[in-house]
Amino acid sequence: MASVDPLSIGRDRKIRGLIEFSADLLPKLPTSHDSSSTDTLLADLNHHITTVNAISQKPGTVSPEVAEDLKEAGRGLWNECIREKRKRNDVLASPSRSKLLVRTRLFSFLVNVFARESLRGRKGSMEDDAVAIINQGLMLAKICINESDLDAARLGLGKVTKYIDKLRQLDAENHIGPGHRLNIEAEYLTMRCALSSKEDRLDVAEHMYTKADDLLRYLDPFSAEQLADTLQDIGTNLSGKGDHEMALKWLRRAHALINGQELERLSTEGLEIRMSIHHDLIQTLLATRSPERVQEADDLVSPCNVDVAAAAQSLMWKKLDASYAKREYNVAELWCRVALHLIFSSTGEVSQGKFARRLILCAIARSDADAAKSTFDTLPTAIQNDQLTRYLMFKVSLISCDHDLSRQCVEFLSKSSEKAKSRDILYACVREAQQLGDKLCTLEALKAVTETFTADSSTAAAANLPSVLRCAIRLVHIIETQDTQGADQASVLIQDTCDVFEKAAEHAKSDPRGENGSKVFTVPELEWFRKNAYNVGVTKCHV
Repeated sequence: MASVDPLSIGRDRKIRGLIEFSADLLPKLPTSHDSSSTDTLLADLNHHITTVNAISQKPGTVSPEVAEDLKEAGRGLWNECIREKRKRNDVLASPSRSKLLVRTRLFSFLVNVFARESLRGRKGSMEDDAVAIINQGLMLAKICINESDLDAARLGLGKVTKYIDKLRQLDAENHIGPGHRLNIEAEYLTMRCALSSKEDRLDVAEHMYTKADDLLRYLDPFSAEQLADTLQDIGTNLSGKGDHEMALKWLRRAHALINGQELERLSTEGLEIRMSIHHDLIQTLLATRSPERVQEADDLVSPCNVDVAAAAQSLMWKKLDASYAKREYNVAELWCRVALHLIFSSTGEVSQGKFARRLILCAIARSDADAAKSTFDTLPTAIQNDQLTRYLMFKVSLISCDHDLSRQCVEFLSKSSEKAKSRDILYACVREAQQLGDKLCTLEALKAVTETFTADSSTAAAANLPSVLRCAIRLVHIIETQDTQGADQASVLIQDTCDVFEKAAEHAKSDPRGENGSKVFTVPELEWFRKNAYNVGVTKCHV
């Protein structure tokens, strides 16, 4: 009878215990919020972290089936942590709850590494496993550092270090390519910088950055974004401790790295990181209270050269236009806000107005009237008084049922010196109000249209005058027949009717001509106004 190795039996029992614990922990993660339940789970979790770390360092075999079960268990826990993170309740989470999720990620990472090492030997899998473990480990390290769980970060980076060394020894060009390998090494060294900084070992952090410096120039934009974010975290942390000089060193590094990327290749998150770094660098420069540093901060916020700013805004317009076409309005808004930054103000109000109006359009597309109004209120007067801006604000008034705003917009347009352009925009306002069934706004827009007709109006425009006046009178009558009108509104409508008839009489006396010199107010037109004026007068004489 074959002898049974007690060590092997004990090892197998512990591995089965890891799988069973993972299955037990998975459904408890979403519901464990009170301190008593999280503290109990944390104690069990730390015990199993110690177990899996110890087992993985001792020689032994694991069957492929068990290894796959381990791998699946680790993946399930990792994905559950991601789902919990996406619930965006981190601010309300207790410290023990946050630590539970961080430690769960550490446990799932260690289980995954152990499973992959147990499955090693399959053809072509060694490089893939190394890259997968490194990427997951670096993500884990960043989370642990942000949550100040430095023990977990050290343990995770310890595993990554081993695989970084292996990756250097592998001829993996057919799998990841040398460019990808440089990105991974640079990210690893930067994460070591972040950990050393958190440990207040700035000499080690500086040493790690020196090793990474030569690799940074080869980074792709995505990797550059992530590393710039990490360098910014180091600088911001130092600034928070009052070490502004050292903070400036790291923030300048972050600033140089993100600014070294082509703007159009940065992601939405990358643009946010870029703006955040710019802001933190300026704040830290000002915090030093040094005249030279204050001047440097002033230079950073000074407008760009016109040609540079125009070129940058041209690229931004292409990016936001593509996002807007895909209905990615939040992304388009971000591009607009970047383009409207003070640093690009040298391009002038025409360019700023274009981006500002697109920002309002994004708010309209999201039916967010408050955001649109807030944007409008922050604009320079010249952009506010642009006819297209007022047209957009009329559309905002429709989605917010703000009749005062709609009246202000059409009154402004009717008084514009560019009568022909204003008239076309007011026709568009009439159409917008009609489509939403807002009769009062439609009437206000029609009344404003009538104000744009003068003796100098073109013959083509003058030909439409009688029909515009008739539409306004008919619309007043329709509104009057609605039971919802109060006494004040009824009085206003009566005055509107009188004003429109008086305007018709004034224009008829001036005898405007249409194309080919034909009369605009023909005999049938005059007869219509005469009869309806009489009928309205008779029906309203008691009022």
